Amino acid sequence: ASARMRSLSALSTRLGASLHLAFTLDHRVLLFVSLVTLTTAAFFGLVPAIQATRTDVVGALKAAGGGSPGQRRGRLGNALIITELTMSVILLVCAGLFIRSVREVGKIDIGFDATHLALTSVSLDPQRYDSVTGVQRLDGLVQRVRALSGVMEADWATVVPLSGNVNSRQVDVVGASDATRTVLTNAVGPQYFSTLGIRVLRGRAFTLQDNASAPHVIVVNQALADLYWKGQDPIGKRLVLDGEVAAPVEVVGLVRTGKYESVTEDPTPYFYQPIRQRYDGAAILHTRTRGDPRNMLLPIGAIVHSEDAQIPVFDKATMDERLLVSIGPYRTAASLLALFGALGLLLSCIGLYGVIAYTTTRRKREMAIRMALGAPNAAILRLFMRDGARLVIIGVAIGVPLSVGIAQLIRGFLMNVSTLDVITYAVVIVGLGAVSLAAVYLPARRATRGEPFDALRDA
Repeated sequence: ASARMRSLSALSTRLGASLHLAFTLDHRVLLFVSLVTLTTAAFFGLVPAIQATRTDVVGALKAAGGGSPGQRRGRLGNALIITELTMSVILLVCAGLFIRSVREVGKIDIGFDATHLALTSVSLDPQRYDSVTGVQRLDGLVQRVRALSGVMEADWATVVPLSGNVNSRQVDVVGASDATRTVLTNAVGPQYFSTLGIRVLRGRAFTLQDNASAPHVIVVNQALADLYWKGQDPIGKRLVLDGEVAAPVEVVGLVRTGKYESVTEDPTPYFYQPIRQRYDGAAILHTRTRGDPRNMLLPIGAIVHSEDAQIPVFDKATMDERLLVSIGPYRTAASLLALFGALGLLLSCIGLYGVIAYTTTRRKREMAIRMALGAPNAAILRLFMRDGARLVIIGVAIGVPLSVGIAQLIRGFLMNVSTLDVITYAVVIVGLGAVSLAAVYLPARRATRGEPFDALRDA
């Protein structure tokens, strides 16, 4: 548990300042788990002990070598093993579905190139920087960063995609008062689209001339264009932002729809504004590098402080690390379920081994007589393997339908994976069956070894 906490805490650190996850060994949790463990051990140890004290001595003597008390214990053991196998199937199926989802999430087109991107956040004091001096400071900083060796492109934005933070504004189509809706937005620099690898489909990107004194313009994504002007060219269309009817903005560019809040979201309307027309002192510098982007974080921070030591620099990370905010829950859920499923499978195998070992000991005389009468070792082995396989088949037969039902409860967290994913169920069934039968084989194989007359004498 301590080791697992450390790995989860490491994940929390990589998620950055936007998401904090505290994983510690809480004394209350440890006390609770300890009490549950001791109670469980006492209960399951006490039940067979009480059964042993209530055994009919005469009946037990008559049943020596395979009587009813052993049969009752065998039925109880079989029921426990079937329960463990059923739980293992459920856990492994859920883990498999989440693992498949993680793989599918990795294949999703997020609308930009997240590789080799360094992110550096700054916050300009509004008491010291107004919209004019603030833009001048941001321009000076980005020019110096672009001059660094190893930097390909760089520019500012007020929102990092898929970071968990969003900005939005009320949007109306000019001349259509019933079209008001809240739309996500981002204020960006002229080279933002080329820095992130976002291709402009029609029109143009922003330029240095799109400043506060110029006509206000925006770039919309395909989802927003389809929402208001499906089948039409959006370039030149006008929108009203936050009810400012006297100052509509003009669409000058169209980009493809990406992912903004979550990698699993449906196509979402979105638009961009020039940062010179929508100044915000809290901005994030997006820097595309030739090598490892982490190597550029310190030099970028040094440039900022050399310009103004009072400007705070924070949230220094790579875009890949920020993406963990979106896909981290999938990975964590998949790894935890896989861990619990593996532990459940381990318990099932230990239980199977114990039940078969107990059965071989209880039927020692019977097996000795069979071998003395000429039964081949293969026949004895098949006998025990058949008993073990029966438990595995029953456990799987119960576990698979239950897994289908429980998978329906988590279908909202799955991405491009069906709750009836054939590959997941096939891998779980074959893998669990193979491992479980291996646990049966070891004690069954031992039962076929040795001399039958020695077994009869010791039985």
